[in-house]
Amino acid sequence: MNMHGSGRDAAGSATAAPTMPCLAAVLFLLAVPAGAEVAETSLPAACTADRVAPFEDRRLAGPDMRGDFTDAQGHLFTQADLVPFDTTAQPAMPAHDLRFHDIAGRPDRWNRRTGLLLDAGDGAWLALDEVASGRAGVLPARLSPACLAPLLAAEETARRAGRGAWADHRVLKASEPDTITRLTGRFSLVEGRVLGVGETRSTLYLNFGYRWRDDFTVTISASSREEFAAAGLDVAALEGAAIRVRGIVQTRDGPLIKVSHPAQIERLDKDGMRR
Repeated sequence: MNMHGSGRDAAGSATAAPTMPCLAAVLFLLAVPAGAEVAETSLPAACTADRVAPFEDRRLAGPDMRGDFTDAQGHLFTQADLVPFDTTAQPAMPAHDLRFHDIAGRPDRWNRRTGLLLDAGDGAWLALDEVASGRAGVLPARLSPACLAPLLAAEETARRAGRGAWADHRVLKASEPDTITRLTGRFSLVEGRVLGVGETRSTLYLNFGYRWRDDFTVTISASSREEFAAAGLDVAALEGAAIRVRGIVQTRDGPLIKVSHPAQIERLDKDGMRR
């Protein structure tokens, strides 16, 4: 699939990745030991160390089935870097006092403010509870490595314990593209060995098969190469590597996941293939 830049053309390439915050090289090493437990429920101080926006006291209801919170005026708030699983069976929480820290600076295209939400009473980080209970997955986009590390650890523990949605979800195999395709539009984890790295002017491709119209592919905007390298992720060096990728499954000449943040990719073969 797309070996050495063949296959998909510019019309099928990924859009440019959004500007990312400065990332330390440690970001690439966010793998969590098997069975790791997350004891802390509070927000790491480093999460807001480089932010100037103050926390705001808000009375919000939610989360709803999209993971959004709402105030009395109808304004929407969402937790950064989370993807809610199916919450239709979960009762909506009544309005309660929260503390909100805006990390985006402006509303997104759905007019939602994105940031960190803490319980005003005990200071518990709501995102950590959502992930630890298996009600949400982690999709890195804006948070720093210091914020992502406990979320990824909580997700790993919830997945291994089969909590919440992880009772039915599993890590998908890149060698089973038909199974991945059936989850189009949903957040998923996919792992496999990269058979080749291809490139066009706009897009880098991680290929997991030789039939580019059918097999699973990961795409990365070529303009993100230097940012990924600064985070310790050399895309070209992934050829032959076993990796796990997280993101929303799309379908275009076979299933694919577009990666815009280096923490969406985890190497599994640092000490041999890890499951």
